[in-house]
Amino acid sequence: MRSGKKVSSRRSKSSEKKRGKTRRKLKVSARSGGRKKSARSSVIAVIITIVVILSATAVLVWLGLDIAGGMLFADNERFTIKTLVIKNGGPTVREFITGKKQISEGVNMFSFDIMDVRDEFLSRAPNYRSMEISRHLPDTLIVEVFERVPVVRVGSRSLVADREGYTFVSRSAPPTLPYLRKYDGPVRPGAQVTGMATAALELLEACDDPRMGIDIKIIEVDKSEYMNVDLVNGKRVKINWDNMGERTEKSAEELHYKLQKLAMVLRSEDSADAKVIDLTYENEVYAQ
Repeated sequence: MRSGKKVSSRRSKSSEKKRGKTRRKLKVSARSGGRKKSARSSVIAVIITIVVILSATAVLVWLGLDIAGGMLFADNERFTIKTLVIKNGGPTVREFITGKKQISEGVNMFSFDIMDVRDEFLSRAPNYRSMEISRHLPDTLIVEVFERVPVVRVGSRSLVADREGYTFVSRSAPPTLPYLRKYDGPVRPGAQVTGMATAALELLEACDDPRMGIDIKIIEVDKSEYMNVDLVNGKRVKINWDNMGERTEKSAEELHYKLQKLAMVLRSEDSADAKVIDLTYENEVYAQ
């Protein structure tokens, strides 16, 4: 019985020692974790401080440059416009520059943003392709505009499109301009043609070469597989080509190949009485 009590007493002391060790280990672990958290917080605080300082520095530099720029340019009487040159565009451009934007002789040439002026003008006048504004220090400002060149009529007789497909109103376009028929896309000034109409523009550009001898009167773009093209000489041509409308080098090669065939057929006496020339087959040409 006594020996049993002794065993029990030893186990109890041993257990207490183990628990003590465990408690000491837990205390050490907790202290270590606290130091790690504190270190991470310090690092984060340093990073935030650096970011704030850099941001504040950037703002101050920007403000300094802005103020310096104003003192050197926008508020400098040396850069007052004495000569304003407006090339092309006529009264429309001059009224916009001197009237709407109030840019004229006596105004500082750095008191306005060139890109803002250009973008606003082009959004108001879709018949112009681009505007260039250049400052020639110390006192000359040159404004030059470039009009779009119509290559085809679209929709109403006064609406035309240029090589890039942008539509605009032109009452001075030649009456012999080809006509884009059966186009169901957006038809309004400033819009850009889509779908098979882009292939029609590619065709017109390729036929612009006088050596081809191909004069187009009407292009129908209501089919997705091919286009019906009416020539000035009264013949109708059905035509398609690989990658049509993509405006790539491959597409241009395929189209040129088809047009060479068409030019040969048009020069041939055998096709003199033909009404329709079919170029929708890969290696054959049919005339009827």
